[in-house]
Amino acid sequence: MKPAEATNEVGVVVLNYNCHDFLETCIQSVLDQTYKGIAIWIVDNGSTDDSVELVRNRFADLPLIEIKANRGFAAMNIGTKAALQNGCKYVFYLDSDAKLEPEAVERLVGHLERQGNCGIVGPQQFRYPGGKPYFIGGCVDVRTAWATWVGTASGPTDFDFVGNALVRREVLEQIEFDEQFFTYYA
Repeated sequence: MKPAEATNEVGVVVLNYNCHDFLETCIQSVLDQTYKGIAIWIVDNGSTDDSVELVRNRFADLPLIEIKANRGFAAMNIGTKAALQNGCKYVFYLDSDAKLEPEAVERLVGHLERQGNCGIVGPQQFRYPGGKPYFIGGCVDVRTAWATWVGTASGPTDFDFVGNALVRREVLEQIEFDEQFFTYYA
């Protein structure tokens, strides 16, 4: 995989904060994707561990965006802008403690390509090691902010938020992560 360039269809934004122990596995899982045409941006949210040094030493050819202070999930906006400026058709948001299966991006892009009215997709998530289902998404009651988890469906499931999501460029040109929300997004 090459550093970020305009020919890439998918921009993967890895958001990191003090996740040294998982970060290398996360980045390597992106590099090992079967889908070609991926660019990666690592956004470091002011880590105080050795995360930045790990990226500089092990993945020196990948763009590293260092933020002095932890801006929470809204720091994804910085990586989003980089991906969109480089012509990416999709942006994949990935937490630094996640590990992708080799076909993950290919399957998610395929779903968006087949479902023209779908703007965001996310993978089913499993705990590792062990492989037990962890997260598939859920629905939030906006009046109470109470979340209901969808469960462990084995196929596509409609819900109103996802973790580790692939988003169409057209969606991102209209919205961004609200920087008033530190931990979650809106």
